[in-house]
Amino acid sequence: SSPQVHHGDGTEEIVRKLAASHPPNALFFASIHLYDQGDAVFTPFYPASGAADLMEANVINVPVAPLWRKSGALPKGGRAPGALPGPSGSSGSSSPKCACWGCVRQEWRSAFTQRILPALRAFSPELLLLSSGFDGACGDIGNSKLDDKQKYHQGLDLSSVDFEWATEQLLGIAAVCCPGKVVSV
Repeated sequence: SSPQVHHGDGTEEIVRKLAASHPPNALFFASIHLYDQGDAVFTPFYPASGAADLMEANVINVPVAPLWRKSGALPKGGRAPGALPGPSGSSGSSSPKCACWGCVRQEWRSAFTQRILPALRAFSPELLLLSSGFDGACGDIGNSKLDDKQKYHQGLDLSSVDFEWATEQLLGIAAVCCPGKVVSV
């Protein structure tokens, strides 16, 4: 499983190649990541892969639209209605680098809950390898994008609370399927 800002394309490639020589239920890979094909304002977000599942290889890809695609739809003040609280417990975020708070966090958690967790539980792993890229955090340059005017825009606004929540969800599944067999990098 791979909750991060960039698609786990290298890991997916390994799983696809191994799927050809292993039983159909031997490997499972899931990635939740930013995905933007690009346009006249923004170039594609690296690595511009992971838009679709590859079911025959047990690959689940969950692309999430970046905040820079949502900024025009937000109310004044930069916070979406019903947004999750920020890292400090208050609404929004404590980071001034985020142009918008909450809208992607909520979608990210929803996508994680609806797509990754049920698929992983159904797969019932004997070992869970967790690869998290913490560059999905609010204010991290790794999930930002320059527009055509050289202005930075935030892609994700995750907080330590979101990473902790995702880890707890995965550990809950591991407790049922493979107690004590979790590796996190």
